[in-house]
Amino acid sequence: MDRNKKILIAACAVAIALIIVVGILLAMFGRDKTPLSERTLHLSVNGCDIEVPLKKNNVTVNAPSLAVGENTFEVLGYPGGTVKANGKTVKVGNTSTIKVDAISSENQIVITVRNVKDSRTVNLRTYSTRLPKLRTIGKGVKGGQYLVTEADRPVMYALDDTGEIIWYKALSAKSKTRFSDFKCHQTKSGVYYSYQVVNADADNFGIADYRPGKRVIMDDKFKILTGDAGITAYKKDKSIDWDQAGTAIDGNAFEMLSRHNTFAVYCKPTRVTNMPDGITAHKNTTVAAVVVQNAGRTHVSWEWNSADVARLYSDSAAGNDYSSDDIQDYLNPSAMVVDPTDDNLILSFKNANCLVKIDSKTGKMMWTLGGKSDEFGLKDSQKFAGQTDVQVSAEGTLTITQPGKITVLKLDEANKAVASIRTRNIDNAVGANLMNADSGELCVGKNGSVLIEERNVDGGEVKNALQIKTTTPHSIASVRFVPAQAD
Repeated sequence: MDRNKKILIAACAVAIALIIVVGILLAMFGRDKTPLSERTLHLSVNGCDIEVPLKKNNVTVNAPSLAVGENTFEVLGYPGGTVKANGKTVKVGNTSTIKVDAISSENQIVITVRNVKDSRTVNLRTYSTRLPKLRTIGKGVKGGQYLVTEADRPVMYALDDTGEIIWYKALSAKSKTRFSDFKCHQTKSGVYYSYQVVNADADNFGIADYRPGKRVIMDDKFKILTGDAGITAYKKDKSIDWDQAGTAIDGNAFEMLSRHNTFAVYCKPTRVTNMPDGITAHKNTTVAAVVVQNAGRTHVSWEWNSADVARLYSDSAAGNDYSSDDIQDYLNPSAMVVDPTDDNLILSFKNANCLVKIDSKTGKMMWTLGGKSDEFGLKDSQKFAGQTDVQVSAEGTLTITQPGKITVLKLDEANKAVASIRTRNIDNAVGANLMNADSGELCVGKNGSVLIEERNVDGGEVKNALQIKTTTPHSIASVRFVPAQAD
C-alpha cells in the first residue's frame, strides 16, 4: 500500500471518529431539550447515593458521609451538564477525589451543574443536620479517637481527641438501615475500622437485641474495602465467594487479626440433643446456638458451636425455658474482643453472666469467667450479670459494662486467679474502655444528655477530663475509645 492510500485511510478514520463524537454531543446537548430545572442530580459520595432535584437553584442539602481528608465523588447518570465539586470536574462513571479540610457547619462543598443554556448550584453541608450538636469540655487522650453508633437512627461518627467529628455516615431518618458496633481493629497487618449494617428483613428469631446483618470493613482513612455483600457467615465446605452474601451475622460480635483473618458470630436455631440431666425439656426444644466462625482468604478455617458444650444449657441464667416451643436465647452474645496479649477471642454471654475464651487458631474453648461455671474463683460480690459490653486494653485488662456498674478486671490466666479487680457504679453507661490501667481512667459512653465522659474507676479526679454532651437526649448503641496508634 502506497503512502497516499495510508494517509487517505487515516483521514477517513479520523473523520468517522469526529462524526461519532459530534453525534454523541448533539444527542446530549442538542436533541435532549430537557432543561436542568426538570432534572435530578444523582451522586455517590463515599459509596452513599444521594439524589438532588435541580428544580430550584442554590439549594443546600446534607452529605450522607464525609471524612476529613479525601472523599470519593461519582456522578450516577447524565444530569444534563458538566458537574463540578469545589471547582473539580466529576464525571459520569468515574470517581473523583474531593478534599475536605474540616467538618463544620460553616464549611460546605459547592457543586455546580452547567450546560450552554443554564446552570444550577447545590451546596453540600459537611456537617449534616442529621448529626447531633455536640458540646465539648476538656480534652481527650492525645491522638485518641471516639467511635459512636446511635441506636435509633442510621447515624455513626468518629471524633478526634478534641471532640471534633473526623468521619461520619448519617442517612435519612426515613431509611430502614441501622448500624451497630462501629469499632477499630489495630492488627499486625494494619489498622482497620468496621461496622455492622443491620438487615431489617433478616430473621432475628424473636430475640430483641439480636441484630443480624453484614459487616463492612474500612481502611485507616475510612475507605470501604468490602464489596456490596460485606462480610457474613459462609459454608464450611465451599470456597468463599466474597461477592455473594451468606448467613447474616450478629451485630455485637466481630473481630479480625488481619484483613483476611476474621471472626464472626451468628445464631443458629438448633434442636437440642444433649440436654444435661435434671433440666426439664422436651424432644423439640430449640435454642439459638451461638456459632463463632473463623474465615480466611478463601475458606472457613473453623467453627465453634455452643450447642456442642452441654454444660452451657445449665449455665444459662435467662432465656432458658426449655419446655417452651419458642427458640430460647439461652446465651445471647453481647460482645467479642481479641485479647492482644495472645490473639485469642473473648466472647461475652449476656444471658449466662459469663465470658469464655476461645483459641483463635483452633476454635477450642479455653476458660470461663463468671457465671455458674466460673474457673477463676470470683466472689459473689465480684461477679457480673447481664453485661452489655466488654473491652480489653493493650495489657489484657478487661472492662465489663453491666446496667449501673463497670468492672475493671485483670486475670492471672496461668493460675486461674484474679490479679486485680475494681468496680464503679455509673448510671446510663452503655460501654466503657480503660484508657490507663495504672490510674484507672475510663472512657464511658452513656445515654441521656452526656455522650462521653472520662471517669476514674476508683472515684478519683481525672485532670482536664473530657466530657462531650449533646443538646438533646440521645440513645447510643456503642461507644469505643481508640488509643493513639504507635509509630
